[in-house]
Amino acid sequence: MLNHRQKISLTVLVALVTSSLSAATVFAAPKVAGKFQPILAELQKKTDVPIMIPSQLPTEVYAIMPEGSEPTNPNPSVPTFFPHIAEAKPSRYYISLDAAAECSGSNACSLGKVIGEKITNNTPDIPQEFVEYRELYRNDPNNQKPPVRRSPEKPAQVQLAGGITGYFVPFVCGASCSNSEVYWDQGGYRYVVGLENSNRQTVVNLANSAIRNQK
Repeated sequence: MLNHRQKISLTVLVALVTSSLSAATVFAAPKVAGKFQPILAELQKKTDVPIMIPSQLPTEVYAIMPEGSEPTNPNPSVPTFFPHIAEAKPSRYYISLDAAAECSGSNACSLGKVIGEKITNNTPDIPQEFVEYRELYRNDPNNQKPPVRRSPEKPAQVQLAGGITGYFVPFVCGASCSNSEVYWDQGGYRYVVGLENSNRQTVVNLANSAIRNQK
């Protein structure tokens, strides 16, 4: 039969083990789509941000034509993604979804992105950022006129997995088209996923995949 001191020691040991298991559950390595696997270990070494990356990438054609554009590719296909760590530091990571292995994060051949960063006192509130992004969608930042080409979808607040509120910002086109993006705050961090010329549902699905991957 345990004496009083042994009972206290056992209680402390159980508390420590339980605490360790809880931490492991929260920060466990996420399941990842095969393409992310080669960069996961390096990312874990370089960032303190809880890694939020999708367990699945698009498997269906998701690109949509900008308003006022004629179809140029009658047989679009699902692109092959090559994730590349464009930036990794304790407070932020940026993964570029490249079109080829040799792109190395170059904007010229990036098809999308996955970002996680710590929220600080200098981080704008999401509604504020959303208003700014929405204005960029409506107006050319150089002359305040509507862009020549843009997504047929509108900026919108969206509901994500786990009851999280996210914000969708569709692409606009200049010399090239930008990403359609969904961004959200979770646990003191801000996350963004984006795909070039993408429809809203595909980017929302990508965000949900990343969120569920941490559960």
